[in-house]
Amino acid sequence: MAMTRREARMIAEELYALMKRDEVASPDRYMGAAEAAAMLGWSAQTLYNRIREMPHVKNGKRLTFSEKSLKKYIETRA
Repeated sequence: MAMTRREARMIAEELYALMKRDEVASPDRYMGAAEAAAMLGWSAQTLYNRIREMPHVKNGKRLTFSEKSLKKYIETRA
């Protein structure tokens, strides 16, 4: 049996509310290379040597790391 338009809307609204709640509960925090290296338990040089496998954004010459993406990286490496 197919889903009605009303049911689809209710599901969409519930998903939207859940997504918003998660965003408010844990906003993402951004950090520089030194702080990211400390979070990973690495030296800054090790971070730079492994930068190709790290989730990061380059703003000019500065590297920025998302705390959430680094946590995901740690989980996948464990």
